[in-house]
Amino acid sequence: IHLQSHYSPLATTDTGNFSCVASTYSPSQYITPSDLGEPDQDTVTVTALPAPIVSISFTGDPTAGSENYTISCSAEVVPGLVVEPDLNIVFPDSNVTSVENNSSLQHTFSPLRTSDGGSYNCT
Repeated sequence: IHLQSHYSPLATTDTGNFSCVASTYSPSQYITPSDLGEPDQDTVTVTALPAPIVSISFTGDPTAGSENYTISCSAEVVPGLVVEPDLNIVFPDSNVTSVENNSSLQHTFSPLRTSDGGSYNCT
């Protein structure tokens, strides 16, 4: 017998200890694995951490031809998170600028061109 429990998405309220107890049924009685000398319970601890909060901001003059227009992508690091986030700035043409194990990423346009216009995403 194989049992599964799915939590999607995992929420911080899902944190806790989860136990599984096995038993078998016989017409005359319930038989647990401990009756057979085997452990009858297993426990797993789940610690659900909140997802990092990702934000995008812009600095500089957004007029074509201006110098040093910067897109900044940042992630609020969650206390207890074992790894640093990997960030991406996704450009309108689907090109990606990435950084690993860091909580901030910047891209500077110098100069800013009309062809740089479009929708940018921070992931």
